[in-house]
Amino acid sequence: QQSELDISRVVNEYVDSRSANMPDQVQVDTWADTSYYLEGRLDMMVKNLVLGAMLVFGILALFLRLKLAFWVMVGLPIAFMGAFFLLPLADVTINMLSLFGFILVLGIVVDDAIVIGESAYTNLRAKGHSVDNIVEGVMNVAVPATFGVLTTIAAFIPILLVSGVSGQFFSAIGWVVILCLVFSLVESKLILPAHLAHMNIKRYEKDTHNAFIRFQRFFSEGLHHFIDDVYAPFLRKALNHRYLTLSVFVSMLILSVGLLAGGILRFVFFPDMTS
Repeated sequence: QQSELDISRVVNEYVDSRSANMPDQVQVDTWADTSYYLEGRLDMMVKNLVLGAMLVFGILALFLRLKLAFWVMVGLPIAFMGAFFLLPLADVTINMLSLFGFILVLGIVVDDAIVIGESAYTNLRAKGHSVDNIVEGVMNVAVPATFGVLTTIAAFIPILLVSGVSGQFFSAIGWVVILCLVFSLVESKLILPAHLAHMNIKRYEKDTHNAFIRFQRFFSEGLHHFIDDVYAPFLRKALNHRYLTLSVFVSMLILSVGLLAGGILRFVFFPDMTS
């Protein structure tokens, strides 16, 4: 398979070389070069990938270990590279639609890694540094984290079943999202715990001279204060009054459906941009 960007570059170089030798009355030019849009989508994906990775690392670094934040961030390029590696098996190329799939999945591909990494780190702090405690921390949330990813995969599987010409377009998005999520599962369940086993928790907890660690503990203790004094009591009240809690969410669902059905919140899939 050929690269659209390489073809555009070769054609433009040929046009430039031929134009220099043409008579004044004759001109050679390119027409309908859509590689401009593909290159723009590529730049958008790379920029979003870098900014997303930096955002994940920065937020996690405020509450967890720097190494943990780093290895969770590494899950982003690993999932993307794994999807790039398997896309040819699904007969999907790098095009406008597949790149849209990468941009779409960017915000959810590290969710399971964040949950698993935080659980393993919390278990290490509570019970000490050992491989068994890391495995225990991972297993505590392995099932819900796995099913959280599987439900997202299940939501995109119907896209692969669309037939006809439109199905060929939508399948590229579906395959990208599914492959990225599958590799995120592999990375968070098998690779991330192995890296966490090399962290020295005791030395980190006893270090009181590092200014960044003191700054980090300020945020971490604030989060634990919010969980213990605000979130946990509110959650217990919600569970004790489960029928009231359920009725509130059902009411919100009915209100959301009513906003769409009543035309108050309008939605147009393909808007008319000419009028």
